Amino acid sequence: MSYAADLVTHCSPSSMQVIKEQVYRDLDRSFEAAVADADRLMLDSFRYPDAAEGVKSHLEGRPPAFRPLDPR
Repeated sequence: MSYAADLVTHCSPSSMQVIKEQVYRDLDRSFEAAVADADRLMLDSFRYPDAAEGVKSHLEGRPPAFRPLDPR
């Protein structure tokens, strides 16, 4: 329960969504293909507001205020 609470408090909901999708997509792919996709996804993530909020909140010593996922 404490691990789940930590994830909810400190992890971006959109990042968690991307990670879950990646896990399912990579079940039957090669390691090399999965790593290439992971690298691309990580670089893409730097363009989104959650990346800046994560760094800013860490530097300010406060919990992050990530946007909730779009319910659609």
